[in-house]
Amino acid sequence: MDAMEDDNKIMTEKQERVRRRLRTDDPDFAPPDGGWGWLVVFACGFSNLSTFPMFQQFGLVFKDKLQGLGISETQTTTIINLTSAFNAVVGLANGPIFRKFTFRQVSMVGSISVAISLFICIFCTSFWLYIIFFCACYGVSFGIVQSSNALALNTYFKTKRRIATGLSWTTTALGPIVWPYIIVSLNELYGMEGTLLIFSSIALHSFVGALLLQPVEWHTAFKVILLLKVPRNEKHHVEHDSL
Repeated sequence: MDAMEDDNKIMTEKQERVRRRLRTDDPDFAPPDGGWGWLVVFACGFSNLSTFPMFQQFGLVFKDKLQGLGISETQTTTIINLTSAFNAVVGLANGPIFRKFTFRQVSMVGSISVAISLFICIFCTSFWLYIIFFCACYGVSFGIVQSSNALALNTYFKTKRRIATGLSWTTTALGPIVWPYIIVSLNELYGMEGTLLIFSSIALHSFVGALLLQPVEWHTAFKVILLLKVPRNEKHHVEHDSL
């Protein structure tokens, strides 16, 4: 009995209480449901608002250019539908992508790719170039930005998820209301190329939104865990044995 008490005392002496934040892989993980999460709501809405307009207003921006290139209405419809298809197909890769990278990293890459894709579209002169750079490059890039935003909202919120998602998409929904008037004005002033250059710059603002998608572990509650203290000589012995 005394030996058991001595062993318990030794184990207690070797234990160290460490305070750290909850992680997503902890069984008792709880989302912040507020705090920095409200900035994430704004970032996701602002990001979608910056990257979505070219998909929504494709006809307004490219109509005259496509007619000048001899691209038919059927081909124009094909470009729009293929962009939507590439955007949706990205969802199949979400699992492998987000197991290896954080939603912040993916969103940063996606926002830069959206801006570059739109910039290259200024120089497209054929139907197949639009398929490659608008449908594939822009569609996929915008898709991964959307996926990153959705994952960020789901990670930061649980009980208030519906409110957060609603507020985010309310910001996004401002696009179809205001962008057509802005695009028409820009087309008159700068033409299609100038308008597209401006919107590629606007799309790059989503990179700022991506920076606000901080890892949720920075904002979760703290928990206390017990770590087993290993003496320096024992630690070297274990490392030596592991080699």
